[in-house]
Amino acid sequence: NDVAGLAEALTSPDFGLFTDPLTFINQPSHSTLRTINRVFKEAGRDDQILIYYSGHGKQDAPGHLDLASSDTEVGALETSSIPVGTLRRLIDNHACKQVALILDCCFGGAVGKDFLKSGVDDQLKHTFHGRGIYILTASTATQTAREKEGDHYSLFTKHILQGIREGEADHDEDGLINLDDLYEYVKTRVPLEAPQYPTKWEFGVQGNSLFIARAIRTFSPDRL
Repeated sequence: NDVAGLAEALTSPDFGLFTDPLTFINQPSHSTLRTINRVFKEAGRDDQILIYYSGHGKQDAPGHLDLASSDTEVGALETSSIPVGTLRRLIDNHACKQVALILDCCFGGAVGKDFLKSGVDDQLKHTFHGRGIYILTASTATQTAREKEGDHYSLFTKHILQGIREGEADHDEDGLINLDDLYEYVKTRVPLEAPQYPTKWEFGVQGNSLFIARAIRTFSPDRL
């Protein structure tokens, strides 16, 4: 539900800023990674890639985050899941450096282990306006990501979708929703329902954060 809901919102003709999403629902890690690899290879410098994941986040012994897939085995975690470190390598190896990761999983804050002190920020510090890597996670490195009985979506994604669909996440009221807007929105609403605190990471982001949707609002004549 989370994957389908966000894909629909981000490609909505009314407010979405994306087209032709690739969705992988209960797919094995190897085929998913292969497709993501092709996306990075084909993307140009001026393109924007957004990767969203909803599922089980698991950490290996050193604390690196792995994203579980349909074929994940705990006893072979590193080779049967989608390691965040592999996603970072794809970012490093290809031209597109305007990338957003949104992770709705337990221990999402552990993503920093694969990006901090990795040289990513140094590589991007001379890039132009709007480039960079932006990561938004449902929880810290030690917290689980919750679902509430009766909800159609997980807690974190529910508020993401509400912020986008209703335009409430347009924090600065500029008519567009970027990932900074979205973080400001979810960080105040998610903890009201569970002991779960979204986190954000930015590497090499200059100027505005990455825009993902238009805000639908009804302004007064004075505001217009």
